Amino acid sequence: MTRALIAAAGFIVLASGALAAAEFWDDKAFTAWSDKEVMQILSDSPWSRPVAVSLAPAGGDARGRRGGGRGGGGRGGRGAAPQLQLTVTWRTALPMKQALVRSQIGLNGAVPPEAEEMLARTEDAYAVTITGLPEAFAAAFDGAKAVTFLLREGKPPVPAEEILSAPQPGNTQLMLAVFPRAATIALEDNEVEFVTTLGPVEIKRKFTLQDMIFMGQLEL
Repeated sequence: MTRALIAAAGFIVLASGALAAAEFWDDKAFTAWSDKEVMQILSDSPWSRPVAVSLAPAGGDARGRRGGGRGGGGRGGRGAAPQLQLTVTWRTALPMKQALVRSQIGLNGAVPPEAEEMLARTEDAYAVTITGLPEAFAAAFDGAKAVTFLLREGKPPVPAEEILSAPQPGNTQLMLAVFPRAATIALEDNEVEFVTTLGPVEIKRKFTLQDMIFMGQLEL
């Protein structure tokens, strides 16, 4: 009896933990996600993470060069390194694609055939984006391919195959890095880190693979 009670208690603890870990994307159709939930998927979820990047000390420009003279007045006070708030996103992950479709069709909207096709498509590459980049960084995109990688412990770096960019609202730029899916990323890798360098600025963001399981499979 005692062993049975201990086993039952253990099951209850495990079940409670599973319930506590459940997220809205596990329980609701994506067309029923609220606007707030869509924003969470797109900006702060297992597939989309914010990252703060330190720039030059006050008085420098976005490329890291100091301005002339002794004046200060940059963000964060004199001599402080200002912070650039970016978002690194696995754009080919299914929940990301669903959130983008939901943002276009509205709550419980009908999914058009072209969106259905896009959602059902098996991607032949990983696509990772950085959003929030000031326009000044666009000049660094041409050389970014050589310094953009996916890193996993104990395995060779996965280099980017292509770098694309597009203007975004608020005078910002989106950078999209394409990586080959032939370099398989699996749960046993535990973490994958996206790294790139734009001018003097290094951008890094780790992702926990266990958290990126969606509908029973790893989504990247």
